[in-house]
Amino acid sequence: MAGPSIARPLPQHSPAEGRGAPRRPAPPQLQAEEDNEINAMDFCLDGSVFATAGTDRHIRLYDSCTMQLFHTLEAPDFMTGDVAVTSGHSRRIFALRFHPQENHIFLTGGWDNSVKVWDKRIRKEAQRVINGPHICGPGLDIWGHCVLTASWVPRNALQLWDLRTSQLQKNLPFPGGHMQGQFLYAAQFCDPDTVLAGGSGTCGAGVIRISTHQVTQGWSSLPCRQQWSLGIPAECASGPHRVVGVQRGCERG
Repeated sequence: MAGPSIARPLPQHSPAEGRGAPRRPAPPQLQAEEDNEINAMDFCLDGSVFATAGTDRHIRLYDSCTMQLFHTLEAPDFMTGDVAVTSGHSRRIFALRFHPQENHIFLTGGWDNSVKVWDKRIRKEAQRVINGPHICGPGLDIWGHCVLTASWVPRNALQLWDLRTSQLQKNLPFPGGHMQGQFLYAAQFCDPDTVLAGGSGTCGAGVIRISTHQVTQGWSSLPCRQQWSLGIPAECASGPHRVVGVQRGCERG
């Protein structure tokens, strides 16, 4: 009978490299963000930069090749009175989204009832502010000049804004009774005329046509408390909608 096997350490080189070949350098590691919980991150259009944001209200920009932090858009300091409309967020940030067609533009939103529009080439202040959305999850998306927001409020939670003017374009309907409220956490564009949204009011999600306000598909009373994040696989973006929902503590596809 064969004896117990002994695990041998793996070689530090592949057979093709040969024993004399130098070791490959370790891939760069993302440094820890002390005293911060990262709630949102996204890559810019060309993938060269990614940004993070969370509970400490700072927005950090990283080089995606070296994983090194190269700039921080700092949150306002209330003790010094350094607070303006275009300064950073006054409460924690839950959403961050780079523009899918513009390499330098990105948006952030959170608990302070505002969405800030940033240009990563301008290192100090936001370029524009959309006042109103109470963002508590990944409830922020962009398509062309349209900004989609999903707020954790009982009514008029799903809204479209003009990126150029920061003005409200329209409120979109979301399926659910008046007793439940909407209370949305997540939203995204499926195509220029279709959006997907979900939240904790109905514990469900819906697909809404912008031009007609028609709810084309809906899922309610999902078996978990909060519809925290939603996604549409790329192959389904222009066809029949297949929704992947990730909720706190569980997953539904």
